[in-house]
Amino acid sequence: MTQHTLLTIPAAILAALCITPRTSLGQNVMVDPTVRTEGAATSSSLESDVSVSYDRFGVPTVRAEGRFDAYFAEGFLHAQNRFTQMDISRRLAAGELAALAGPSMVERDRASRRFRLRSVARELIGRLDEVDRRTITSYTAGVNAGLSDLTALPPEYAVLGSKPERWSDEDSVLVMFAFMITLDWSASWESSHASFFEAVPPSIREFLVDPRSRLDSTITELRDRRNSIPSIPTDEQIALRVLPEVPETIEHSYGGPGGPDDDDIDFGDDDMSEQNGDNDQEDSIRDEIRDSIGSNQWAIGAGLTADGRAILANDPHLGLTLPVAWYRIRLIWPEHDLAGLSIPGLPGIAIGSNGKVAWGFTNLTGDLQDLIALQINPDDPTLYRTSDGWEPFGEIVETIGVAGGDPISFPIRTTKWGLVNATYEDASGTTRDAVIEWAALHPELVNFDIFKLEESSNVEEALDVLEGWYGPAQNAIVTDAQGNIGYTVSGFLPDRRGRDGRAPYGLWDGSESWSSRPSAARPRVVNPASGFLHTANNRTANLRTSSRLGFRWANPSRARRIADVLMVAIDADESDMLDLQMDTTVLAYEPWKDLILQVIPEDEPDEDLARIRSELRAWDGRAEGDQIAPALIGWIRSQVLRDMRAAIELWAKNEGYGDVSVPRISDEPYLRLIEDEPLNWLPEGPWDTWTEWLRIQILAALEAEADSPWEESNRIVLESPLASMAPDPMKPMLQIDVGPQSGHWHAPKVLTPGIGASARLVVSPGHESDGILLTPGGQSGNPLSPHYRSLTDSWAGGEPAPFLPGETVASFTLQAK
Repeated sequence: MTQHTLLTIPAAILAALCITPRTSLGQNVMVDPTVRTEGAATSSSLESDVSVSYDRFGVPTVRAEGRFDAYFAEGFLHAQNRFTQMDISRRLAAGELAALAGPSMVERDRASRRFRLRSVARELIGRLDEVDRRTITSYTAGVNAGLSDLTALPPEYAVLGSKPERWSDEDSVLVMFAFMITLDWSASWESSHASFFEAVPPSIREFLVDPRSRLDSTITELRDRRNSIPSIPTDEQIALRVLPEVPETIEHSYGGPGGPDDDDIDFGDDDMSEQNGDNDQEDSIRDEIRDSIGSNQWAIGAGLTADGRAILANDPHLGLTLPVAWYRIRLIWPEHDLAGLSIPGLPGIAIGSNGKVAWGFTNLTGDLQDLIALQINPDDPTLYRTSDGWEPFGEIVETIGVAGGDPISFPIRTTKWGLVNATYEDASGTTRDAVIEWAALHPELVNFDIFKLEESSNVEEALDVLEGWYGPAQNAIVTDAQGNIGYTVSGFLPDRRGRDGRAPYGLWDGSESWSSRPSAARPRVVNPASGFLHTANNRTANLRTSSRLGFRWANPSRARRIADVLMVAIDADESDMLDLQMDTTVLAYEPWKDLILQVIPEDEPDEDLARIRSELRAWDGRAEGDQIAPALIGWIRSQVLRDMRAAIELWAKNEGYGDVSVPRISDEPYLRLIEDEPLNWLPEGPWDTWTEWLRIQILAALEAEADSPWEESNRIVLESPLASMAPDPMKPMLQIDVGPQSGHWHAPKVLTPGIGASARLVVSPGHESDGILLTPGGQSGNPLSPHYRSLTDSWAGGEPAPFLPGETVASFTLQAK
């Protein structure tokens, strides 16, 4: 789930229409009159004066005499330009949206309150060391000073008739938690698939969820080594051809051997949809796109560049909202010069460079949450089982404030292992209560050590910092000014010691939770023989190492394409790295293209199928222009995977394993089945061979008009979360219609409606003036500000734009009082 999907707020917030007209200042640059761009603001929280300058795009440079004053200024700028975004982030994590937006947010707040993250944040602040605490305190003071210095309230508050609440230190912790909520979702996944792991025989289960792929490209093994992959289960273990009934999804999709009938095609309303939540074709593709949220990053070392520099490239993939998740900034104080992407609500540089090292991240997509199963006394539901016998539940009462309504209180049960905040369905169909185990719920397992990157001067020092940073679990890549490159993983990592974290498990036998142990070991690689490092939310290490980190990785096609290009790189520079970020090659579809071509012979008599064969043979593997292959192959692939899972789920039900949901882990098992053609795995229906079945899939795709030109369906619109609620005449104020775009969720250039590269950063430490930084939208969160959209053109066109801020067009001073 992305942050922007969580931020539904009543239409009253559409105050964006009632804002004073803008004025101009210097070089015809429009500025927001509510934001300070001249003069001076004073504060007793400063030790020395700080100068702030804006370039023509509203990107600031801060010059201070010390780090705490620099972070004060950063907070000031975040509040002036992005306070509403910050406010929503803290309220999202804390479960306090209803206090701002009214009754429609109560249920969302109730879901968030089950974690009680504000309480965790408050305790975490009290545990910080003096330097980190002062960093956050200085930032908080800057936020409140910047908010007070605005000449008018942010428009949303004006219409709601409320005032923004002051920022607190714990609010910055909540912003980090908001990112962790977005990036850590394994408990929800495990809840959906608990019965599958409990009931399905291991031989079937492990075949279907094996994470290995022919496209794997890990850091340690650039090419696939699929030794010891599970064998295809035999007809003695599973037989889909003897099912007593045909799955509705298959019947509806194809109609019969002659092809699909118009009246029978129904992808959104079949009876199997309740059994398998992603049976609907559009939902299946949408789920896959959502699961692709992550990032690309890579680094090339001295041996692959002309002058021995090391270059970092990073493009985080998030929801394409306005404003974007990042705020560009440069922070300078004696012997320090940091630049890059900051997160509104948090001090420091999240992704960027300090002149000596540069760092970037992709989401680990690891297994970072577990469901701790509870046994409740059947005779007394107020008791739960422990190693000491039955114990009573505790209780905490949470109260949700509601704008325009009465407060709402509700209880949360507690156990010795934590809050009762989840449910799952077991193989018998019984709903069970559970406790979510997650590092974010333990203040001792979260810290802000990322701040220490500002002092790192080489790769080894930076890796030490990142291994000790317990924030979101990320793949981290760093480069230094000496041409070195390195990789590690950040975050607290569960050490399960033999337990299977894919499914719920109990601790009533006296076992300890992993939260009471030190973090699990993490991989570390410096200057590999290949000369480069790369991650794309894929499995980055061998199976033994990666199984300690997780099991549900992104499709490896992006990582494989990146590695293929970097393996032949010679004298590469920053522009070459941007070219790779804009690469639209979809390697994930190559095996599927080959399968489709195998069932359409060269002398194919069907005119439509012959046309498809011609189109696929001519396809260059890219998702761009008027090519029909990406849409067609994508539709067929999604349909095949959907129907295979539906058939397996029906088999499981008929075998007495209950209503299971087969996870989407990898294409590989299904590709192997279609290639090897075992009849016991062929779904029941009006066909006798895999070839017949696949031909019918292709005909169904044509009937569904899935052969549309790619960019015709890949039209990109950036928009505020408020746009969907706005009247049509007002939508353009909250949107940027970028138009048809190349790109694909399985290409290095991840770009599809709603999701894409939220930034494209390329930088070599010590050579920041050669760096590139592209971001959609602009620096301002105000829809009527010219800096709401001013950075979009270079991002959309992939045109190099400078990493560092440009010439000063406006400036002001923050004066120490």
